[in-house]
Amino acid sequence: VFLPHVVENGEKRFLSFPKDLKAIRDFVLLNEIRLLIIDPVPSVIDEKLDTYKDSSVRQALTPLAELAQTANVTVLGLLHVGKSDSPDFNNRVLGSRAFTAVPRSVLALMRDNDESGEVLLVGVNKSNLGSMNVPMKVFRLESATLEVENGSATVGRVQWLGEREGRIDQLQDHRISEEEAIEQDEQTTFLVNLLESNGGEI
Repeated sequence: VFLPHVVENGEKRFLSFPKDLKAIRDFVLLNEIRLLIIDPVPSVIDEKLDTYKDSSVRQALTPLAELAQTANVTVLGLLHVGKSDSPDFNNRVLGSRAFTAVPRSVLALMRDNDESGEVLLVGVNKSNLGSMNVPMKVFRLESATLEVENGSATVGRVQWLGEREGRIDQLQDHRISEEEAIEQDEQTTFLVNLLESNGGEI
């Protein structure tokens, strides 16, 4: 596991795309890296670029996508979503839609409707590499103790719970928030009372 950084004018700084693309490419090839994780993706985009503009995001991510192909490395980028009312995951991503348009494949993660709130679902939200009709994976996160050089450390571990039929993008389309459910109940109650007060039949 490597945590790469750039030394510039004698000082360390975080990676910045697209200007550090050559440096990261050389690093990937030299160490035969097969998985490059960026968490979160907007944190490595050049500060001069606007992460809410498609052209700026594409300027940073398109060369990274080309790197994945030419260097045979999987680039896994993490994105956060906002509290938007849109059922479309792509519209809830914080920033430009190019964040989900440039990648060949996009996975979406969401909580299941179980009582504990601990069960999570992950599924294909976009795929230019294969079928979208694959089951969602069901899992929960748990704590585990890992022995390290100077003792032990508590880390997170995935506990896989099986599969769930259906597509996660369709599940998002039909899932509403608790606030939306309350609002719908209030609207229904209002209409029922209005009909009853005017002699209407229910």
